[in-house]
Amino acid sequence: MAKIYEIRITDPVMIEGFTHLFPSKGHDLYFVSSSNLEILESAGIKHKVIKEFDTEPIEGHIIYPYRNFLYDTPDHGAIDEICAKLKSLEQKGKIPYAVFLGRNPDLQPDAFILDRVGRSRHYQWKIVATKKGEKSLAETFPKLVERMHDKDTKVVLSFGAGGLRFFAHASVMKFLAALRATSLIDEVWGCSGGAFSAYAFAMGVTPEDMEQKGYDLYHERHDLRSTTSKYSAAKMRIMEAIFPTSPNLLQEYAMFQLIMRSALLQLVEGKELEKPFYCTAYNVNTEHNDVLTPVEPLPERYKDFVIHADAIDSIIASSAIPVVFVPKSIRKGIYKEQYIDGSIAEDIPLLPVYRKWVIDREIGTEKRGKLLVIAINTFPKVAERPFFKRRFMKRLPFMDILHFGLELFDLILNIRFDEEFETLSHDQNVKVVKINLPLETPALLSCKVIPTIIQNAQTNLMGEFLKVEGLL
Repeated sequence: MAKIYEIRITDPVMIEGFTHLFPSKGHDLYFVSSSNLEILESAGIKHKVIKEFDTEPIEGHIIYPYRNFLYDTPDHGAIDEICAKLKSLEQKGKIPYAVFLGRNPDLQPDAFILDRVGRSRHYQWKIVATKKGEKSLAETFPKLVERMHDKDTKVVLSFGAGGLRFFAHASVMKFLAALRATSLIDEVWGCSGGAFSAYAFAMGVTPEDMEQKGYDLYHERHDLRSTTSKYSAAKMRIMEAIFPTSPNLLQEYAMFQLIMRSALLQLVEGKELEKPFYCTAYNVNTEHNDVLTPVEPLPERYKDFVIHADAIDSIIASSAIPVVFVPKSIRKGIYKEQYIDGSIAEDIPLLPVYRKWVIDREIGTEKRGKLLVIAINTFPKVAERPFFKRRFMKRLPFMDILHFGLELFDLILNIRFDEEFETLSHDQNVKVVKINLPLETPALLSCKVIPTIIQNAQTNLMGEFLKVEGLL
């Protein structure tokens, strides 16, 4: 939990130029954030810590209006600074409120810029005495907040398949952080591309870092050469030579698997697992999905469907798209099983989440009697793409048959989710809410669509959660 500190500067002359010192009552007393305190210490400025405060209750006085936070959420350091400022402005035992206005180089009326020390993100804020006229995010979603805070409810976040569309999940992570609900997520599940974001979330990767990695990939700033063996590089060049008409396709396939290794490892470097992480992968030998997890030890009751495995191996197995990638071999007991993309059996993990919860209830490791699953869907309705509605496309031979096949594919995906949803809805103690963030393109592995994926999620996320709020 973050802290701010009330300190006494014993050598006031030394603090000239330090702008992130917020006056307290009394001579040479100031409120500072943890990061700013470290800067003071490294600069050799003599001080004495008088008192420390948790930022959590103060953060309740930060108001995030609609949408602002989705496009450029203030990082934790900036939030700590605004908490120190709010504490400084506290009078008569009442802390005022800070309204986050987003990031903009042009200063809005009655606003000021406050960022983490040494940064220039141009986060704009304004101070208001009361919340009158300002509605916080939590107040916009009272039913969801109440359901997630229910002490008898286990909350699970389940990220669905969709290749590189997992970058849309960063907006979900931002929403939960702004709702101050990240700590309320008990488990994180993922399938295929969703396993990537699920693991990143479970490891405490910030949504801002995740989005930045997406933009790095788009701009080709992510150096994959260090993670590619000479054999793999030679194979890629040979394949490009054999199939000169579609080099981009092969490059995208290779790129995606490299992303699953190198980009993820860079994102989680130096971090530890903060939440239990599970992903699903299709067992080629048994012809059904298994659950893979780095969490241990595993109860004996799990042995028939939950397998302990390395986290990165699990993610690669979960996202091994048939034909495009080779199956991933993972040891299960004394045998090695072959795994491919888990979305073959289930796009969004629902049934295994429920099954594990039931087992945990039976063996007594889970005391909570309710389950809330927040399911994130990123699969598009392929048949509804504008491409197929163009006049010249309708005139092509067999196009009506192809379009019918795509409509059938979309229908199968919906039916599969609806069947699983119906199965869980028979248990009155289980609630599943679905957030749809589809990108209107079948692109799975092209890094060129990453900005569109991120921006599409930012645009549509609020409306999706408002729909959920209306159904709770």
